[in-house]
Amino acid sequence: MTRTRTFIIAAIAFLCGRAPATSPPPQQQDLAARWECQAVMVEGYLVFDAVKEGQEACNCGSTKYVDHHLWLASTPSASRAKAMVVEVSPREWPYHQGWNKAETFRRLIRAKERVRVIGWLTWDQEHAAHLGKYRRTLWEVHPIHQIQVRRGNQWVSL
Repeated sequence: MTRTRTFIIAAIAFLCGRAPATSPPPQQQDLAARWECQAVMVEGYLVFDAVKEGQEACNCGSTKYVDHHLWLASTPSASRAKAMVVEVSPREWPYHQGWNKAETFRRLIRAKERVRVIGWLTWDQEHAAHLGKYRRTLWEVHPIHQIQVRRGNQWVSL
């Protein structure tokens, strides 16, 4: 996982602050191809309320079963513009009680609890216009398969 964390930090630095063109340059395409779909574990703080997305191809265009965007940052006081998007998929709801309820995540945000998300690294080109406003990078953890909360000296599954 050290390689993954180091990569995410480098990727954020490389990709921050500029929205890619409609067709990303070859260097970005190569970077995305090399790292997309890798299992990752990222630690931080949830910093903004969960936002339900609309229809997306990854959910077969459903309006009922939609992803929830969460923002993971290095500090609990960071803005969304300084955070990485991590997404809860409706396909995971049956396995994780409460993941379909925004209040589950609001409690973590209010308590400023450190969390760890585990899932797949995904390059989300569809949100390029959000760079610097609502996200720091186009890299996401999507879908999340596990969320852990730091309680004392141990990680506890949510």
